[in-house]
Amino acid sequence: METLVHIAVRLLESPAVQTAVIGAVAWAFVKLFERKTEWVKYKGYIIAAVKFAEKSVPDDAENKALRRMDEAMKRFITLYEIAEKAAPSANLLDTVRAQISVVHDQLESEGTL
Repeated sequence: METLVHIAVRLLESPAVQTAVIGAVAWAFVKLFERKTEWVKYKGYIIAAVKFAEKSVPDDAENKALRRMDEAMKRFITLYEIAEKAAPSANLLDTVRAQISVVHDQLESEGTL
Protein backbone atom coordinates (compact mmCIF):
# COMPACT_ATOMS: atom_id res chain seq x y z
CA MET A 1 0.00 0.00 0.00
CA GLU A 2 1.34 3.38 -0.99
CA THR A 3 1.93 6.02 1.60
CA LEU A 4 0.46 9.48 1.36
CA VAL A 5 3.92 10.87 0.58
CA HIS A 6 4.26 8.65 -2.49
CA ILE A 7 0.80 9.64 -3.69
CA ALA A 8 1.56 13.33 -3.19
CA VAL A 9 4.85 13.02 -5.09
CA ARG A 10 3.14 11.25 -8.00
CA LEU A 11 0.49 13.96 -8.13
CA LEU A 12 3.11 16.72 -8.13
CA GLU A 13 4.97 14.99 -10.94
CA SER A 14 1.89 14.90 -13.17
CA PRO A 15 1.89 17.29 -16.14
CA ALA A 16 -1.50 18.74 -15.19
CA VAL A 17 -0.37 19.78 -11.72
CA GLN A 18 2.93 21.16 -13.02
CA THR A 19 1.08 23.20 -15.63
CA ALA A 20 -1.30 24.55 -12.98
CA VAL A 21 1.58 25.54 -10.70
CA ILE A 22 3.46 27.29 -13.52
CA GLY A 23 0.27 29.11 -14.52
CA ALA A 24 -0.36 30.26 -10.95
CA VAL A 25 3.21 31.54 -10.58
CA ALA A 26 3.00 33.40 -13.91
CA TRP A 27 -0.35 34.97 -12.93
CA ALA A 28 1.06 36.07 -9.55
CA PHE A 29 4.12 37.58 -11.24
CA VAL A 30 1.96 39.60 -13.64
CA LYS A 31 -0.22 40.91 -10.80
CA LEU A 32 2.83 41.86 -8.76
CA PHE A 33 4.43 43.63 -11.72
CA GLU A 34 1.22 45.55 -12.48
CA ARG A 35 1.02 46.85 -8.93
CA LYS A 36 4.67 47.86 -8.85
CA THR A 37 4.45 49.87 -12.04
CA GLU A 38 1.06 51.48 -11.42
CA TRP A 39 2.60 54.40 -9.54
CA VAL A 40 5.13 55.24 -12.30
CA LYS A 41 2.59 57.14 -14.38
CA TYR A 42 1.98 59.40 -11.37
CA LYS A 43 5.66 60.03 -10.58
CA GLY A 44 5.35 63.67 -11.67
CA TYR A 45 2.55 64.19 -9.14
CA ILE A 46 4.71 62.56 -6.45
CA ILE A 47 7.69 64.78 -7.28
CA ALA A 48 5.51 67.90 -7.18
CA ALA A 49 3.97 66.79 -3.88
CA VAL A 50 7.37 66.10 -2.28
CA LYS A 51 8.73 69.49 -3.37
CA PHE A 52 5.59 71.24 -2.13
CA ALA A 53 5.84 69.52 1.26
CA GLU A 54 9.53 70.35 1.53
CA LYS A 55 8.77 74.05 1.06
CA SER A 56 5.61 74.20 3.16
CA VAL A 57 6.95 72.56 6.33
CA PRO A 58 9.90 74.43 7.91
CA ASP A 59 13.07 72.55 8.82
CA ASP A 60 12.70 73.39 12.52
CA ALA A 61 9.09 72.16 12.75
CA GLU A 62 8.17 69.54 15.32
CA ASN A 63 7.60 66.10 13.76
CA LYS A 64 8.98 67.50 10.50
CA ALA A 65 9.15 64.15 8.66
CA LEU A 66 5.61 63.15 9.59
CA ARG A 67 4.20 66.55 8.69
CA ARG A 68 6.00 66.54 5.35
CA MET A 69 4.68 63.07 4.55
CA ASP A 70 1.17 64.24 5.43
CA GLU A 71 1.52 67.35 3.27
CA ALA A 72 2.92 65.33 0.37
CA MET A 73 0.00 62.86 0.54
CA LYS A 74 -2.55 65.67 0.68
CA ARG A 75 -0.92 67.41 -2.27
CA PHE A 76 -0.75 64.17 -4.28
CA ILE A 77 -4.44 63.53 -3.68
CA THR A 78 -5.30 67.08 -4.76
CA LEU A 79 -3.20 66.83 -7.93
CA TYR A 80 -4.61 63.40 -8.75
CA GLU A 81 -8.23 64.51 -8.27
CA ILE A 82 -7.72 67.58 -10.47
CA ALA A 83 -6.13 65.58 -13.28
CA GLU A 84 -8.15 62.36 -13.11
CA LYS A 85 -11.51 63.79 -11.98
CA ALA A 86 -11.75 60.98 -9.41
CA ALA A 87 -10.32 60.01 -6.05
CA PRO A 88 -7.29 57.69 -6.01
CA SER A 89 -7.84 54.08 -4.96
CA ALA A 90 -6.69 52.84 -1.56
CA ASN A 91 -4.15 50.55 -3.28
CA LEU A 92 -2.68 53.45 -5.23
CA LEU A 93 -2.45 55.57 -2.08
CA ASP A 94 -0.60 52.76 -0.26
CA THR A 95 1.84 52.47 -3.15
CA VAL A 96 2.33 56.25 -3.37
CA ARG A 97 2.88 56.47 0.39
CA ALA A 98 5.70 53.95 0.05
CA GLN A 99 7.18 55.74 -2.98
CA ILE A 100 7.22 59.23 -1.46
CA SER A 101 10.28 58.43 0.66
CA VAL A 102 12.03 56.83 -2.31
CA VAL A 103 11.35 59.85 -4.52
CA HIS A 104 12.41 62.22 -1.73
CA ASP A 105 15.73 60.42 -1.32
CA GLN A 106 16.26 60.38 -5.08
CA LEU A 107 15.57 64.12 -5.39
CA GLU A 108 17.83 64.86 -2.45
CA SER A 109 20.71 62.80 -3.86
CA GLU A 110 20.32 64.52 -7.25
CA GLY A 111 20.31 67.92 -5.54
CA THR A 112 16.97 68.90 -7.05
CA LEU A 113 14.94 69.07 -3.87
